[in-house]
Amino acid sequence: MTRLGTTELLVSYSQLAAYNRSEEHPYSDWTDEHVGQGFAWREGSVSFGTLGDVRSLVELELDERLPEPAADAVRVIVVPFRADGSGIAVSSILSETLAAELPAGLYELQFEAFEPAGDGDGPGRYRLAFAPAESPAARIVRQDEELDPPAELVLAAEAAV
Repeated sequence: MTRLGTTELLVSYSQLAAYNRSEEHPYSDWTDEHVGQGFAWREGSVSFGTLGDVRSLVELELDERLPEPAADAVRVIVVPFRADGSGIAVSSILSETLAAELPAGLYELQFEAFEPAGDGDGPGRYRLAFAPAESPAARIVRQDEELDPPAELVLAAEAAV
């Protein structure tokens, strides 16, 4: 496992986005289906629904294969991600950006969400892990009660401009 970066970000609008740094409009418009499945995906950018709008620790990793989800992760989602070689960024609207280098290629991106500490007002924690994949597939590995995914996951979104 290679740690690409760790930082604290203020999550806003209940979303955390991972995208190629070349993306002009990294955030996506959400539909009801996106909210239900916990993510809005389009080529080069994916926004994940978060557990709240709080300052959160964000961990970014690159692995040879996806790690086993942590036992205390309440939400685990895997999506395809094509890196274009411009580097990747993770951010929330109106927050700082965690940037890292990621070689061009096809990956699976695993998003793990952990309950905020304390009574829900403590810091949140999110782990995003990239692993090379020949045939990446979107799937919900673990869902919390907030998710109500459609029978077939939606892998299309429009850029928020």
